[in-house]
Amino acid sequence: MAAVGSAWSQFSLLRVAASGHVSGPALTKRVTMRKSPTFAFMAVELLSAGISGCAQQTVRAVPDPFRFMEFKDFAAHRASSDNPAWNSNDDSQGPIPGETTVLADLSGPGIVSHLWVTVADNEYGWPRLLRLRIYYDGSSTPSVDAPLGDFFAVGGGFEKEVRSLMVRDSSDGRARNCYWPMPSRKSCKITVTNEGRRRVTCLYYHVDYQRVPSLPAHTPYFHARYRQMLPAPADGRPYEFLSVTGRGHYVGTVLSVVQCEAGWIGARCTSSSKKPSLRPARKARGCLPRGPTSSSGTAWTFGRTCSIGSAASSPA
Repeated sequence: MAAVGSAWSQFSLLRVAASGHVSGPALTKRVTMRKSPTFAFMAVELLSAGISGCAQQTVRAVPDPFRFMEFKDFAAHRASSDNPAWNSNDDSQGPIPGETTVLADLSGPGIVSHLWVTVADNEYGWPRLLRLRIYYDGSSTPSVDAPLGDFFAVGGGFEKEVRSLMVRDSSDGRARNCYWPMPSRKSCKITVTNEGRRRVTCLYYHVDYQRVPSLPAHTPYFHARYRQMLPAPADGRPYEFLSVTGRGHYVGTVLSVVQCEAGWIGARCTSSSKKPSLRPARKARGCLPRGPTSSSGTAWTFGRTCSIGSAASSPA
């Protein structure tokens, strides 16, 4: 358990319930690419088509974890802060206090596959003062509701690098990328609200999504929720991360702790009776970590850069 004077904050993620064979010319173009840079793109493109054709006809057992050798049944699109005027470099938004900026308002069945956000702001702790919300299928209740920084796996209103499978924050934490797939059958609306006291200088964003003919009837939706407690309980009571009902997969938690007392955080996040404090109420097999460090895939203490998180997914 956390000691007196500590503050806990976290948000939880939940998943609720024929190409022709190209020969001769393509290879010739590639060989002459060094002498004629103009043909570089053409050579690579044609050679790729040739490889695709070969893969379908002869090579069927090649590992393809990213499904690059499969044709897709979706159309890729992007919503962004880009300025349509080609002679202008003003391609950002600047929401004033209390203003909500709509990053994307999508209709029809589709899947949001990538979010990219970078912000220039001078208000202290601004990553926790910008609120990200995502609404599905016309609902007035957001399925994703969290501070921008915490959603991209960095709490406390800081900017730090994160290297994980689903979230990558680069450029000293200033460039935030999220790759959680977010399907919706009817619509998807993504907003950012300025809950601070100053105007945001620059808000840049990309929302990449896929339009699909339809989604399977039982496609799970992506949900994320933020909560915090100040001060944290010091009487042995557990701190509840998430309480939900229904069928789905719990896929992760971003945990941030502000420690105001000396000592190792790991010793203060497990009870004196040696009972694991970070446990789900339902004792799912393989989901009983000992403490905050082992739960996040590290040990002994936390480093300056987060490079990997817990990859476990527990059914519910």
